[in-house]
Amino acid sequence: MSTRMNWPGDFINKIICGDCLEVMKEMSDECVDLILTDPPYGIGKKYGNFNDKFSNNEYQPWLMNRISEAERILKKDGIIFVFMPQINMREWILWFPKKSRIFAGVKNFTQFHNIVIQYSWSPIVFWEKDKSKIEPVAGKRDWCLEHTASAWGISGIKQKDHPAIRDLSILNYLIKNFSLENDTVLDCFNGFGSTSRAAKDLKRNFVGIEIDPEYCKIAEERLAQGVL
Repeated sequence: MSTRMNWPGDFINKIICGDCLEVMKEMSDECVDLILTDPPYGIGKKYGNFNDKFSNNEYQPWLMNRISEAERILKKDGIIFVFMPQINMREWILWFPKKSRIFAGVKNFTQFHNIVIQYSWSPIVFWEKDKSKIEPVAGKRDWCLEHTASAWGISGIKQKDHPAIRDLSILNYLIKNFSLENDTVLDCFNGFGSTSRAAKDLKRNFVGIEIDPEYCKIAEERLAQGVL
């Protein structure tokens, strides 16, 4: 970061272009209520100008340095959700806190790959930093339906433009059920801005951090649209 930023004026309801590790260092301790993010998976997908190709020894410290910094700025009564891939579950399940659990985003449409059993759900690692302020509700579950069949219909966006767009359905579920109105929701890998868009629609504040300038531009355009 070349220019020092100040919390909250330079962050709240803003899309910030930069490396999330450096941007988050400018944020105050325990200043956001919910973290909901879908980081690169380190398996060679192409994200704009970002190289997602890591060696076996590079990805874990790269990711966990950023998750640790995100946890610093999460309030004690906040929750963090991190999308991760099934393909490397054996490795990443050991990286997160022992109290973490798995939330399942169950896909209503599966893109077929050359494997016997298709990946039909998205694992999301989550944990409470201390004790969540969210009141228990009977029937609240640890899965929801993700409308992946419609994820690629966002403002004419094609799969070639971004390899891992999240449909608003799952983001809406998580934000609605695990934060309150006027809370602040952080996505430190903001991509095309789906988390920020969902937070805005649900009357939450948002902070969206994204390293790719073109992705930031698309996120800004989506935020300028009416309720999606």
